[in-house]
Amino acid sequence: MTLTAEARIETDRPSRYLVQLCEHANAMGGSRGRMHPGRRHHQVQVQAEWSDTHGVIRFEPWGRCTLDATSAALLLRVEATGEDGLRRLQDIIAADLARFGRRDHLTVSWAAGPDLTG
Repeated sequence: MTLTAEARIETDRPSRYLVQLCEHANAMGGSRGRMHPGRRHHQVQVQAEWSDTHGVIRFEPWGRCTLDATSAALLLRVEATGEDGLRRLQDIIAADLARFGRRDHLTVSWAAGPDLTG
């Protein structure tokens, strides 16, 4: 079973934040798994692919985050195989976006998505 959560962040710069999150994830993935100072995530491999309007960040083995930029919002969807992975992905994405969007007062409010089988 795959657990999901979704968030919609209203902003006039959704593409900027999508690209920034994906670039940050790629940079952290290249630092031998040390994703954030003071946090231990050495077992996670991070890889991102993106354009100006769509991105996917993979956090192996936890799951992934899909990002879409519309004209007025950044849409996030995290998918994980377990509750721990889902919580970790939500925490990482929300913390990074809050830090990057501090000036714009961005916050992430997650809503549970439908559980997917597969």
